[in-house]
Amino acid sequence: MKHTLSTMLSPRTHSARSWGTGLLVFLLLLGGVWIVGGQLIRFVADQPYFALRHIVVHTDGRLSQADIRRWSGLHVGMSVFEVDRRQVETRLLDQARILQARVERRLPDAVHIRVEARRPVAVVQGAQLVYLDRHGGYFFNPELSTARLDLPHVSGVADLRLDAPAARRALGGVLRLLAASRLWREQLSEIRWERDAGYTLFLARRQITIRVGRETRSEHLACVGRVLETWPVDGPAAVFDARFRNQVVVRPVPAVTPALARGGAAEGEEDDA
Repeated sequence: MKHTLSTMLSPRTHSARSWGTGLLVFLLLLGGVWIVGGQLIRFVADQPYFALRHIVVHTDGRLSQADIRRWSGLHVGMSVFEVDRRQVETRLLDQARILQARVERRLPDAVHIRVEARRPVAVVQGAQLVYLDRHGGYFFNPELSTARLDLPHVSGVADLRLDAPAARRALGGVLRLLAASRLWREQLSEIRWERDAGYTLFLARRQITIRVGRETRSEHLACVGRVLETWPVDGPAAVFDARFRNQVVVRPVPAVTPALARGGAAEGEEDDA
């Protein structure tokens, strides 16, 4: 009986041992390929043929190519295989003025970098110099000159965290007002936001103050534009009150007082908001 049982188990034991031996041989071969392959890759990557010679920057001109190359961390002479595209893109996006970045390796010796700079459309007044971009994002950059950019200022949000919902809603309205001013072909010098009163606009080239309140719908702002078209370019100082439904009340004032210059009512004028 013992002899018969041993005879029955022997083929299975032999098969298991053969399978284990085959697996061991396979793993040894795989390890050898991995070691040799890794050495081969390193050998190829270190060849002068694959040394980085060209760092090509595509930009709209708002940022200098020299700055973009410096921010990328790439340098001529490194192996093109050392370039980690995702890492370089992250490095570039860490720069406040860059909105989008794309990096592409081109064998044997070139890297192309495409960058879209943030386009500031307004300066947000506060403790820090903050720029609002056309997508509603904001960024800090003390190197930009507000005088050179000649951007409208946004006031009234200095005491808010810019990532707070109230501030995000306020800045969203600013973007709609800026878009309307372009349709009016008028440049704004300031947009003031107040929690209760809403928005007040100050034109850069005319002595006109526009009170729009909280209403920033395009059809409402279009009504303001039609009234601006009828008002003489060299007309007297005036307050355009657009806080009413489907109408704009124009109040000419005899002279620009400091209060009016910052949205205050003229002497004797009743604020019927």
